[in-house]
Amino acid sequence: MQRILTSLLFCAAASIASAQGQDYYPEETAAMRASVEKHVTQVDAAVQLNQDQRAKVAAAYMHVEMELAAVNHRFDQSNYTPDERAREMNAQWQAMEKALDFQLKDALTGTQYEKWADLAK
Repeated sequence: MQRILTSLLFCAAASIASAQGQDYYPEETAAMRASVEKHVTQVDAAVQLNQDQRAKVAAAYMHVEMELAAVNHRFDQSNYTPDERAREMNAQWQAMEKALDFQLKDALTGTQYEKWADLAK
């Protein structure tokens, strides 16, 4: 229970840090949907998802796509140097990967998650 609360707090903090007070809400695009479908297909091929799991995995990857679009928008509006942008993007990407990992753990069975984690290394 404590691990779940910690993870949720981390995800919330990462989202807040990413937005930094800006009211930008990216719209879902065909490119995002194609990327999500590619990832869902990869996970499905590896661990044979059921329909409910496919929906949860798709939602997890769409969340990453939306966060990435918001972060890129914020960076485009900033005056970061290329080095500053790379450092900040690395931190943002790590937060998104942790959030995705948390969502995949929730969507997959323990055996499926272990198999996917081994393949994703």
